[in-house]
Amino acid sequence: MLFKETLDRLRPEVEAAVNELFDAIQRNQSHPQDLLLTRIGRYDGPGMTGYKPFGPGEGSWEREAENTQYEFYDFYRRQYETAPRVEFFKNALADEQLLKSVGLSMQLELMIYLRFWETDRLLTKLYHYTQLALGTPYNWQYRIDPDMKRHKLIREDIRDPLQTICPTYYALLKRMYRSQIRNAVAHSQYYITGHHIGFNNYKAGTYSDLTQKPFDWWEAIFHTVILFYNELIRHDQQLNDRAKRQDQLSAGAGIQIKYTDPTLGKEDLVYWKYNYERDIWDWAPPRTQAGLFI
Repeated sequence: MLFKETLDRLRPEVEAAVNELFDAIQRNQSHPQDLLLTRIGRYDGPGMTGYKPFGPGEGSWEREAENTQYEFYDFYRRQYETAPRVEFFKNALADEQLLKSVGLSMQLELMIYLRFWETDRLLTKLYHYTQLALGTPYNWQYRIDPDMKRHKLIREDIRDPLQTICPTYYALLKRMYRSQIRNAVAHSQYYITGHHIGFNNYKAGTYSDLTQKPFDWWEAIFHTVILFYNELIRHDQQLNDRAKRQDQLSAGAGIQIKYTDPTLGKEDLVYWKYNYERDIWDWAPPRTQAGLFI
């Protein structure tokens, strides 16, 4: 169950943390369009002779999977309570059906939480964000290692490298992500009773040290994840809008994209334009060395 009151209370700290990340990316990225590539870059691997193995790609099946995840999330985030939460739970205590609906809502929230931390494209973006904030060039060839545990990817490759340069963002991820919750949902090792959520995959002295927690504990975690997702989407959209404005100002020249050929080990600078008829990014006309169209 989402509450406007809780969203409003947590929003400033989530905004500050995500802004810290994107500020670091803008300062440290090795090329001005590296961040844009997290949205529209596509690498297909070695292709036919004469064809580049990379290009603008907003219509991939991976993107469709991301859109499907978004639709599920977007439907739920629009169903929020405007009444004060204390008043809502006071009514719920006196209404068995309303209290049951709270439990069912929590089960949906746990599923959204699981899908958020399992979505390959989203985790790939978070990985790229970390690398760009550290000043590492955009890695066209990066793919999530299927043999790597998700908790290691999230902690070691996405969160921990930013502890020093993005401490607020690091703390936000540390507070939001618990591998025990993700595993409990995936294997139905949780229960909801009374005003608590419990976890049957508890193991003392490990990352799975959660036993039973009150509703308001889960409320804070889930509302933070919702706000975090909101901020990622907002920055992503703003990024695309800025690139389109830059493209318009280029008088048909497009925007510059950097690609490093892994076999030759050298950089290639190309240009992409926004195709308004097809509503996608596309290749700009080729140029001569003097910078003129040919």
